[in-house]
Amino acid sequence: MITPDRTLHAYAQRLQAAIAQCQSIEVGERAIPTREDRPGTLVLCRGGIDEAGVSNSLFPGDERAARPLNLVNGGAISLYVRLRLAGKTGGCRVASSKITCMGLPPGNPNKMQSFRYDQPEGQPRGDGWEVQLNDNPEHPWRHLHINFDLPHPANELRMPLGPVCPILLLHTFNYWYCRTFSVA
Repeated sequence: MITPDRTLHAYAQRLQAAIAQCQSIEVGERAIPTREDRPGTLVLCRGGIDEAGVSNSLFPGDERAARPLNLVNGGAISLYVRLRLAGKTGGCRVASSKITCMGLPPGNPNKMQSFRYDQPEGQPRGDGWEVQLNDNPEHPWRHLHINFDLPHPANELRMPLGPVCPILLLHTFNYWYCRTFSVA
């Protein structure tokens, strides 16, 4: 997905601004650490959900990178976004992203416990990738997985998707969360 922004930092600022406006996230929790891991690549991480250990190697000593964003009525969001320059166009693209919401408060009418959207950088290979998130090579490459407060077989739906803008995903989750849990 190519963004209309001309720089990696412009997209990162838009993502930070979107998070700052999420009323579902605790006010003091809305900062996302950002680091360049190599020229032309920018990483934003909160919650340490990346398997490659980026939160430890790129953000040493920054506890925000390892701690999820707490939600006002319970639950938390972990976020990992890797941006890359998009060749000669001067824009940038979301190379990979993972957004996971865990521990939603009980009592929501959808009986949703958690969700995650995974957009890995490349097609996974071999056995047992994403051990922490309980993914496997049989799952669609880019997918949305929603867990409900129902028996285990009901949670096997992993909807294949194309690239999804992390800003849009956070915005729609925020809208649902605020309406569902009466956040003012």
